[in-house]
Amino acid sequence: MNDCRGRWSEPGSGSRGRDSGYPSCTRVSPPFPAGASGKASACTICLGRHRHSIATCAADRFWDNSGRTRCTRNGSGQIVTPENQILCIDWQRPNGCRSTSHDVRHECSGCGKKMHSAQACPRAEKL
Repeated sequence: MNDCRGRWSEPGSGSRGRDSGYPSCTRVSPPFPAGASGKASACTICLGRHRHSIATCAADRFWDNSGRTRCTRNGSGQIVTPENQILCIDWQRPNGCRSTSHDVRHECSGCGKKMHSAQACPRAEKL
C-alpha cells in the first residue's frame, strides 16, 4: 500500500519512514506550494495538504486512507483518470485554468466532478 497518512516532521531530522513523519509516497519532504491565499494546496493525487512532493506523489490511497485514489500519474508525470484521459494540471491548481479549448480535461482529479477541481473537492484534506 502506498498512502500519505501519518504525522509529519520537519525535513532534516535525519530519519525516514512513517514513524519519522515522512510520507510513504515519497522519501523527501520539500516545501509544499501554497495557493493564492497562502494556504497549502491540495495534492492532485492523494488530496492531502500535508508536506510532501506533490509533483511526484504516487499514493494509491487518499490522504486519510478513506479509499483508493481516483487518478494516477503516467510516465510523463501527467494526471490520468481511470479512463486514461489526461487531465489539465492548471485546472487542479488554486488559480484554475481559463482555457475553454480543452474543457473535457477540466474535472476534479479526486472525484471526477466537473464543477470543481482538486482544491475544492469534498474529499480533500481540510485546512
